[in-house]
Amino acid sequence: MQVKICGIKRMEEVEILNRYPVDYAGFIFAASKRQVTPEQAGVLIARLRPGITPVGVFVDESPQRVNDLVRECGLEVVQLHGRESVEDIRRIKARVWKTIPVDVEDPSSLEILESWEAALPKLPNLEGLLLDARVGGQSGGTGKAFPWSWAAGLEERFPLFLAGGLCPENIREAIRTLHPALVDVNSGVETDLLKDEEKIRRLFEEIDKEEKDR
Repeated sequence: MQVKICGIKRMEEVEILNRYPVDYAGFIFAASKRQVTPEQAGVLIARLRPGITPVGVFVDESPQRVNDLVRECGLEVVQLHGRESVEDIRRIKARVWKTIPVDVEDPSSLEILESWEAALPKLPNLEGLLLDARVGGQSGGTGKAFPWSWAAGLEERFPLFLAGGLCPENIREAIRTLHPALVDVNSGVETDLLKDEEKIRRLFEEIDKEEKDR
């Protein structure tokens, strides 16, 4: 299982990530409390240690603009949180993760998965589907989790990535329930909107414990 830490916006946070077995670092270009400019992202990405892959997070951005930022900032993966189409993804010149918002109060919100699951074989650059909690119309950065049991078994059908409310206290239960290929953690390892090294250390401790118990 791989680990992404999202919402990186300061050099101190990059330095923390470089000390841990992080696989992906997320940089948010969409409107957010953790938004970075292309200039900021480029500087931060250049300081990531080898082995940490930079991910750009976008919402309803044009494929051309996404491609421009991939080149300008050195992004390797694009994470899409909006209403992007299959054709949009086909035009993006990078690896893509498509986010599926799961309403925390409505299991039927998972029904959209069927069309994206069908699209996976047709889109070589679409690596997986990221399930993220949606609260009151907001997807991503909510700090909330949807009931993971709703998605149990989906990991056997396609590469399942999991986000939404993950933290050191619940990461083992999330792994045990869904066996995701990747977990995407943001506010669960923060204090006052800044990445907290102690919480990141505990996150990896809990992941290690769970993997040893399996």
